[in-house]
Amino acid sequence: MFRSCLRIPAAASRTLASTSATLTKSALVTPRTNLLSSVIRSNGSSVNWCAFYTTNNSPTLDKSVVLTRVSNIITNFNSQLKDKTVTNETQFAKDLSLDSLDTVELLVAIEEEFDIEIPDNVADDLKSVGQTVDYIISNPEAH
Repeated sequence: MFRSCLRIPAAASRTLASTSATLTKSALVTPRTNLLSSVIRSNGSSVNWCAFYTTNNSPTLDKSVVLTRVSNIITNFNSQLKDKTVTNETQFAKDLSLDSLDTVELLVAIEEEFDIEIPDNVADDLKSVGQTVDYIISNPEAH
């Protein structure tokens, strides 16, 4: 069973080696089933094989939990914000009096909390806590 999982990736690695193609910080993924994927990773001149299991049942973030976590980040972000009530409607500039640099720093703290990266074009559009919470919930990498 496991040998059959390695046949196609092995053929792919021979093809890559024969064409002198290299993989740098990326992986060639060959899905086998919903549960098993084979990954080819480059390590200098040799190729390392690893197998990992995935499921389609990834837990989703609850909106109230995300709002609580974001609220905690905001209230701990600045001593002036400790007394502020944070809701979905709270706007960064208007209600929290954050300038653009403070907003960027706050979004970086949120990125670190949820282990995501918010692209600059999206970050420019996030003006309120509710918009930020909705973005986090829609991001499949957030946890």
